[in-house]
Amino acid sequence: MKILRIRPASSMEWALVENAQILSSGCDAPYPDHDECELVLPAAKVLLIHAALPKSKRLSEIAAFAIEDSLISDPEKNRVLPVKKLSDGKTLLAVIDKEWMKNLLSGLENAGILPARMFAESLMPPLQKESWSLFLDESGGFLKLGEDSAHAIDSNGLAPPVGLRLALQSERRPSGIFVHAGKMPDLDKWQAELGIACHKGMGWDWKLATGNGTPLFGGEYSRNAKKFDWHLYRPAFLLSILMILFQLSSTLYQWGSLAHEKHALLAEMDHIFRKSFPDARVVVDAPLQMQRKLEDLRRSNGEGQPGDFLALLAPVSARLAGLPPESLSGIDYSRDGIDLLLDFPSKEALDDFRNGLEKAGIHAQIRKQDSRGEHIAVSIHIDGGDA
Repeated sequence: MKILRIRPASSMEWALVENAQILSSGCDAPYPDHDECELVLPAAKVLLIHAALPKSKRLSEIAAFAIEDSLISDPEKNRVLPVKKLSDGKTLLAVIDKEWMKNLLSGLENAGILPARMFAESLMPPLQKESWSLFLDESGGFLKLGEDSAHAIDSNGLAPPVGLRLALQSERRPSGIFVHAGKMPDLDKWQAELGIACHKGMGWDWKLATGNGTPLFGGEYSRNAKKFDWHLYRPAFLLSILMILFQLSSTLYQWGSLAHEKHALLAEMDHIFRKSFPDARVVVDAPLQMQRKLEDLRRSNGEGQPGDFLALLAPVSARLAGLPPESLSGIDYSRDGIDLLLDFPSKEALDDFRNGLEKAGIHAQIRKQDSRGEHIAVSIHIDGGDA
């Protein structure tokens, strides 16, 4: 398999590798044909942090804010990638500038390249037991302190880097330091200055690295990345549509059946009404017209109706008899009930009258009320249903 490795430093360095051999190398486009692409991010572009993070399904979204105190720039400007869980319970995080990352991937996509994997260069080299490894090049380099710990440093290639000196002061001192560089510095001088054994490294080349580092992502931007495939969900999607259509058709059928039944009942009532009252010329609302015709027939036969004046007045007559004769000034009668026009000497008298009606099961509704000194003139409505 031909793997194109790209290291986006000051230029887009690349190498085409197959079976641990470099087939070709160069800088910038055009890129050679390949089977897969891997990105090797320079140490200066990746900040590695060990952090204790809360358990969350949205870890990648909250990680930048969880380590806000460890960042110099705005958390929203960084993309924080959880790399792996460490033995001490903390999480190894890789912090990358979001805008730089976006421009990098956009440029590669324009060139027709979608990376399958991405590595932090500082995590890839092997590390000898109880030792540190310092990797130097013309642009600086990085110091690897442990399997999952490394950081970028600045170096002129002559004197021990400041980053190395600070690490020796703040970290547990190793048994020795292995220096990997194209142009090797004076290690004897370094050893005398640092007070620690400095050894010449065996050399390391990112182009042929075996990928010991944990990928920062796998397949997220790959041309072979798993996309959402509608074909996989097509049967379920079609089944859902069929169920919706069945439910809709069932509802429409039921609605149509009820509408037809209603139409049939209205037609039957219209037929019964016309048959019972052949003299009716216009039929608009057969049930209502039938009810009124029946009421007229009962009245013509001397039968009282719930809405008749006497039927409405009878239940309240006992309460009216207990009032002074001058209290009742009038009675208005209509189809929906009667209105008693009463005059009470006080509010207490009005309340007593209403309470008496309620005890008799008659609901009295005050529609108008006019206070004249201590006297209260009211209009109390009582409909046929309450009488």
